[in-house]
Amino acid sequence: MSHVKLLNIVGYAPKVEGIEYFEVVDEVKEFSIHSDHLSAAFSEQGLLKAVTLKDSGLTVPLHLDFVR
Repeated sequence: MSHVKLLNIVGYAPKVEGIEYFEVVDEVKEFSIHSDHLSAAFSEQGLLKAVTLKDSGLTVPLHLDFVR
């Protein structure tokens, strides 16, 4: 079974088959996810901010926003 941490969520945590544990973090904050090869950083709104390639150390900054 999987354990999932939910960040920056509005509303309730849905029940999903195969996921036995949800941790809901109430604080809105920036976050990142990592693998062996790259790291991705996200804004408080959940939009991608930057990708870092771990082999080369190259960071590619991004600025994503919604058109109003």
